[in-house]
Amino acid sequence: MKLPASLPVSLLCGVTPLLWSGVLRAETATREQCVAWHEEAQLHRAEDRLLSAREKLLLCSDTACPGVIQRDCSSWYSEVEQEIPSVVVSAHKGDQDLTEVQVFVDGELRAPQLDGREIRLDPGPHTVRLEAPGEAPAVRTVLLNKGGKKREVDFTFAVPVQPRPEPAPAPALQVEMERPVPLLTYILLGVSGGGLSSGVILGALGTGEFDSLQADCAPFCTDEQKSGVDTLFLVSDVSYGVAAAAGVGALVTWLVRPSVPVPVAPKAAPDSTGSLGVRVLPSPRGAAVVFGGSF
Repeated sequence: MKLPASLPVSLLCGVTPLLWSGVLRAETATREQCVAWHEEAQLHRAEDRLLSAREKLLLCSDTACPGVIQRDCSSWYSEVEQEIPSVVVSAHKGDQDLTEVQVFVDGELRAPQLDGREIRLDPGPHTVRLEAPGEAPAVRTVLLNKGGKKREVDFTFAVPVQPRPEPAPAPALQVEMERPVPLLTYILLGVSGGGLSSGVILGALGTGEFDSLQADCAPFCTDEQKSGVDTLFLVSDVSYGVAAAAGVGALVTWLVRPSVPVPVAPKAAPDSTGSLGVRVLPSPRGAAVVFGGSF
């Protein structure tokens, strides 16, 4: 084959490998091989092994094969090419698209990274697995039909949830406490004071009566005369005892009195009552009295 001398060098560089490949296949392909490729392509197509059928059809459509086989393979090649489905795999994490991700289909590495290109597969179910650095593998099963081109298969990797900071505890209310003196303490103090006063008075009366008896009948006073003095002294001693017991009770109730919150006085409500005022203003004829107020 003679090429025109005016062809650009770049075109020659692109055509030469194709020509050389065709020469090699023409030299190596035999009629038996072309027939085998022709039969295998039909069998694989019937089994929906379209990728393998496409390879066989590409081989038997070469010019080295007989014309009938070449025409069949070329025609079937275009048909199979339209029937082969494909997927476009994408992955993102939050709002960020991921590219450094390996794509495995049915356990076979089909793409070392994501670049938006389609991956051709045979019809039927396929297991797609993505492996991204620092992420757990993501797996999905897709079912592809004949002719389904560029089906989008999107994977989403979860974004770690940042722990929400705990709200700061509300400051504790400072409650003012007090220890009021209970009413019982005052009552016992009153009883103690009354008993002490009674004891002093009765003791003084008893002493006066005793001195009178000493001057009148001692030492020959009768029991009847002495009984009044004894009664005064007895009641005086009882009064002292009651005063002492009540005093101890008042002290105990004062010591063990509990602490209670100081009551908060309610805020005074705004005065809603009306007010009335009288003003005296000068006027050309004397003075004028002006009444005013709010209600």
